[in-house]
Amino acid sequence: MRTDNGNKALEDSQERFRALHNASFGGICIHDKGLILDCNQGLSDMTGFTGEELIGMNGLELVAPEYRELVMQNILSRFGQPYDVEGLRKDGAKYHLRIQGKNIPYQGRSVRVTEFRDITDRKQAEEALRENEEKLSSLFGSMTEMVVLHEMVFNAQGKPVNYRIIDCNKAYTEIVGIAKEDAVGKTATEVYQTKDAPYLEEYNRVAITGEPCRFDTYFAPMDKHFTISVVSPNRNRFATISTDITANKKMQQLIDAKNKELEQMVYIASHDLRSPLVNIDGYGRELGYAVEDLNRALDAGHPSVDALKAAIQPPLQEMIAALGYIRNSTIQMDALLKGILKLSRSGRSILKIGPLNMNELISRTIAAIEFQVREAGVDLHVSDLPPCQADALQVTQVFSNLIGNALKFLDPKRPGVIRINGSEKEGRCLYCVEDNGIGIDPAHQQSIFEIFRRLDPAKSEGEGLGLTIVRQVLERLAGEIRVESIPGEGSRFYVALPAIPSHVQIK
Repeated sequence: MRTDNGNKALEDSQERFRALHNASFGGICIHDKGLILDCNQGLSDMTGFTGEELIGMNGLELVAPEYRELVMQNILSRFGQPYDVEGLRKDGAKYHLRIQGKNIPYQGRSVRVTEFRDITDRKQAEEALRENEEKLSSLFGSMTEMVVLHEMVFNAQGKPVNYRIIDCNKAYTEIVGIAKEDAVGKTATEVYQTKDAPYLEEYNRVAITGEPCRFDTYFAPMDKHFTISVVSPNRNRFATISTDITANKKMQQLIDAKNKELEQMVYIASHDLRSPLVNIDGYGRELGYAVEDLNRALDAGHPSVDALKAAIQPPLQEMIAALGYIRNSTIQMDALLKGILKLSRSGRSILKIGPLNMNELISRTIAAIEFQVREAGVDLHVSDLPPCQADALQVTQVFSNLIGNALKFLDPKRPGVIRINGSEKEGRCLYCVEDNGIGIDPAHQQSIFEIFRRLDPAKSEGEGLGLTIVRQVLERLAGEIRVESIPGEGSRFYVALPAIPSHVQIK
């Protein structure tokens, strides 16, 4: 009776074990050094073998050949942590498999229980995620636009006071010149060395509401123009996609300047050229009237030569005066037309950009006008000048004009002094031509660069094109010019040109 009860208890225990065994979501087997002693239905479903086929099979056959040595090592070493291999189904198909084993006593001996889990779906999902991350990372890194991820920083009262950079792409580091390790993890005020976080109000609005925005701006700390698009991936975070439009802005400024020059030329054609034409027409009519008076005098039949001379003298004087005015008007028209042609040609010459030794260039420029400098009694000082990247002929023309103007507008009340110096900073060379001449009234300091503009036409020669051409030349060379002047004390003309790139050697 006891034996029957003992057998019944063992059968019940085995039945419960098998129920749990088969209820597992994965495959389970009991094996002795790989030889399968028992298994559940899950292992059969997973591998395609029937339960009968699995019992007595070497379990290593359920693993791809290249992983079998690893599996056996883990069995012998009683390794208990999960690890990944490739499984092998009955039809020869491989799949991603995770194995975890544990040694247990079984029917009086130590065997190993091993769980098999098919992780193909998870591996595929991980691979898809990895591929997507690689694509995003590749896109993130290869974009020519600057992409920066940020998170808002709040004070104790919950008010936004700053934002922190949490990631940035390669374009950002190249354009702004800030290394990634110097930006990531730092606040905006730390990175940009500003008192307040730039565009905090706009960025906070996007981070809080999730509504994107876009705006154009000039960022003074970098001296650059940007188009910035702002989006929020989740609350209190935002991303900026920024495009450096500085070159476009400069091009637009150049176009605006050219349009202004064109407007000035149109004005000249309609006004300055029309004025001498009006004079020619008017004095041409005066000449016609004088001819009529002369004919009437000749037809009058004067009794003596003296009487005839007296009659024709007034119309002859009028004719001579009219011819003089006509001549002056044609000279004025010719000068204006030559000036327009000269200005047009100065913008079409072929540039040969290269490193320039400015000490040698200025020395040659001064040598060419040495006679005028000596005649004017000018004390001319030239400091050591940094080299720049430009066209030699064009830069020579610039400084010839500036030194020539300094000589032209000396103050007769004191000995003339001209100083030329220069410095280099942040990729730009800044040169200064300074004089102690008569100076320029503040009201005229911008108009002197306009076409045919002369401050005192009666006291100066030329067409008034020198500074216009200087500005046009510098615009083509990616340079700039500005003036500072105090009437009665003198003027400083500042010329900015690109510095020589670090990898270029000056000869």
